[in-house]
Order: sequence, then structure tokens, then C-alpha cells
Amino acid sequence: MAWDLEFVVPRSPEQHDAISDDEDEAVENDDKTIFLFSQPVATSVQHIAWAAGPLHVHTIPADLSAAEDASGTTQSLMTAFCLLGHESYLTSTVSFMHSAMSLYVTEFGSYPLGSYKLVFVEKLPTQRYDAATLSLVTVDMLHGEHAINQIYQARHALSHALACQWIEATIQEKMWFDTWLVKGLGLDIAGL
Repeated sequence: MAWDLEFVVPRSPEQHDAISDDEDEAVENDDKTIFLFSQPVATSVQHIAWAAGPLHVHTIPADLSAAEDASGTTQSLMTAFCLLGHESYLTSTVSFMHSAMSLYVTEFGSYPLGSYKLVFVEKLPTQRYDAATLSLVTVDMLHGEHAINQIYQARHALSHALACQWIEATIQEKMWFDTWLVKGLGLDIAGL
């Protein structure tokens, strides 16, 4: 099922960015902001997610060594977001993501969705939550340039989140206990 969502929120004096599935735009008037989201790819309801708040935006630069994937198309847009105060760690944490995307595209075909977003938030009850085109990730995954052990943990978790995008777009879970299949196949892909 494709999705078109509309959120009406009160306007505040602070700037807020909203992140969701593929095509999104904001319409503003004097007292409210209306966010319009569209997910044209068939997606089950448990894979719809969004985040809103005072977020720092970082566009993940394309992997220059593989600016085109195996089919000759350019790399998908990848963006990372974090709450203000954590932005100094964002670049070093997500810098490898386009390289991972290039490997997955070479091995498993073109990316099935339009773009991919990582949103680092506080107080997430799990390490991460994967949705179509979006992964919500705990700020505990963020690390500086000089971290050692945390780099491996973060890269594995973020690579798994990206790999699950291929599986979730292909396999529709009928029941909650089918999640093991999506996560397990995603782990297999991330293990490359």
C-alpha cells in the first residue's frame, strides 16, 4: 500500500525539520505548519515512521569512488539528522554509509526506495527502529573520529539498518513474529 500523510502542527518560534518517507514538503501559514508526506512504494504500516524536532541536517556525501551503481544510476540521496548538541559526532559516524550502499547495490540490485535517512534521537527504547527509507537510531551510536570500539558497533548496526531496507521492501511481514526473517536476512547482507 502506498501512503500519503498530512500532519498539522502548531507553529513555534523555533525552526523544526521533519523527516519521513520519500517525498515530503512543508506548507506554512501564520499559526500552523502542515507537513505532507508521500511514500509511493508499497509499504506495510509498521514500516511507516517520521521524526520532527529541532534537528541538525547533514547530507551524506556520495562515495566518489562509486558515484554510479552497477546499473549506471547515481547513488540515492542519504541524509543524517541529530538533535542539536550532537552534530559534532554525526559526520564521523555516518561517513561510510554511501560505501555500504554501493556494496549492497552491487550485490543485491538497485536501492528499492527513493532515499535513505538516519535520525539519531535520545531515549529511544531500542538501539534502532527501521522503517521504509528511515532508521531511528539512539544517540549512543554516535562517536567521534578517535573512537575505536564504538566504530565497529556503530558501523555494524547502521549497515544492518541499511541492509534491512532491501528486505523490508521485498518481504511483507504478515505477523509480528515474522520480523526474525527480515532482521535475519538483513544481518546476512550486513555481514558482507
